[in-house]
Amino acid sequence: MGVLYYTLLLKDSSMFVNFFRKILESINIKLHKKLFSGLKKLFKEVFKPIFNFLGVLGVFFNIKGKIGVSGSAKKRRYFFYFGKHSLTSRYMKTDLKFVPIWTFTGTLGFTFLVFF
Repeated sequence: MGVLYYTLLLKDSSMFVNFFRKILESINIKLHKKLFSGLKKLFKEVFKPIFNFLGVLGVFFNIKGKIGVSGSAKKRRYFFYFGKHSLTSRYMKTDLKFVPIWTFTGTLGFTFLVFF
């Protein structure tokens, strides 16, 4: 929770992305979906009310690949966003970080954007 707070306070998404990548590479595949839903709940209940205090307009979380499955399963996409999120508006600044995550079943593409 502290890493996420400092990521939003400093508007530097690389801290959270590197931390999250290490977690996903080390935990069991079956726990990935629970981690994503817990993160969504954390953003919704803890961080969304203090976006104005942190100077953040919104966040966007996107992950693609074989999430929580192994074998020849279909690839999935899991995403959520809170607050304002637009890549085409000129008045919002963005901090974008994309990183591949290597798991036992294959590669996941992870994108995290902070809008301020």
